[in-house]
Amino acid sequence: MNYPYLTSASLSDMGRVRKNNEDAEVILPDVGVFCVADGMGGGDAGEIASGKVVEAVKHFGDALKEARGADMLKYKSKYLARTLKQVGLDIRTYADDHDLSTCGTTAVVLSFDYNQPRQAGVLNVGDSRLYRLREGELEQLTVDHSAENESEMARRGQYHPSMKNVITRAIGVHMDLSVEETWLDVQPEDLFLICSDGLNGMISDDMIALVLNRPRQELDKACALLVEAANRAGGKDNITVALIRVLPHACFDAEPAPLVPFGDEGDEGDEDEVTVGELRFRQMMKEGTEETMQTAAAHAFLPAGSGGGGPAVKGGAGRELPRPGLWRTVAENPGAYVVVPLVIIALAVLLFFWAQNEYAQPKDKDAPAEQGWGEKEVEPKDADRNGFGPATDPGVAGPPAEPE
Repeated sequence: MNYPYLTSASLSDMGRVRKNNEDAEVILPDVGVFCVADGMGGGDAGEIASGKVVEAVKHFGDALKEARGADMLKYKSKYLARTLKQVGLDIRTYADDHDLSTCGTTAVVLSFDYNQPRQAGVLNVGDSRLYRLREGELEQLTVDHSAENESEMARRGQYHPSMKNVITRAIGVHMDLSVEETWLDVQPEDLFLICSDGLNGMISDDMIALVLNRPRQELDKACALLVEAANRAGGKDNITVALIRVLPHACFDAEPAPLVPFGDEGDEGDEDEVTVGELRFRQMMKEGTEETMQTAAAHAFLPAGSGGGGPAVKGGAGRELPRPGLWRTVAENPGAYVVVPLVIIALAVLLFFWAQNEYAQPKDKDAPAEQGWGEKEVEPKDADRNGFGPATDPGVAGPPAEPE
């Protein structure tokens, strides 16, 4: 599997203030997937969180290489989104086990379609960004999930500097993680930039465009110039950039296919529309080995679950990646909250009637034995032929004797 129309480069730098690098990036040109993550938390918590995201994306890419025919954008984006949500559960568990108040990360994942080169998809959580340079114009394609961008106070112009580093979505921090999903059109000569806020927080979009518009510039050189510019501006945060250039290629000569919005491609239960490669990919993900089952990529088919709560403050912040057990799977499935109580109630009702039938005594002791109530009736041995009791019982008057 190869994308001959893509070329890429990346670079990550600690900056001039921080003592460690909590950013992480991965570029997978063989499968058309590129990711930048910006971790947050005290000590090495942010570094661990962003590393988990990048590691999960790598495992996803490895599985994708073995699944020919599954390399369609709708499948890649769907499973990547599930992978990010599962990573959120893993990070949350780590934070709980190590008593970390904050351990999370942002992420931007850009993926291309092998069969339809004119379209791509982007998933983003937090305030890391995706830009596109087209015909000399730089455009931000993602929306920042930050208090600065989303709060009502900021919309009214009552922005406070303390809101600058507060993000409203983060992997591993927020409950019911929502991953922003967007489809993009792709043209030859497009240049995509994925970056952490250590870049755009230090230099303006105009400065970024100025660097990227330099003629005949190699991508690794452009990455170095962007990092250098951010460091010259103060380098207050970690700086990570990934550049992806779309080259002219014969694959773009075909009739362009219309963009299909996320969610309109049909459910994975529509087996008639699923390729053989897609079925194989599902099976591979479900049959993960003992090692791969400890990664988020191997858990991509699990329901999305929860993370933490409240907004996360960047620049402030543990166990192996868990295997989801029965109770976690039930807790993460919304339908279980209806089905499980109904099953419990039904079992309780059955147990009640069984106990009544087994142990309850009837009020009528003289009920027939064949109905299962009262004491078993014993046939008197000396009963006379009329059934009025034994003739030798002096306390019982029998019927008058028949005349001879």
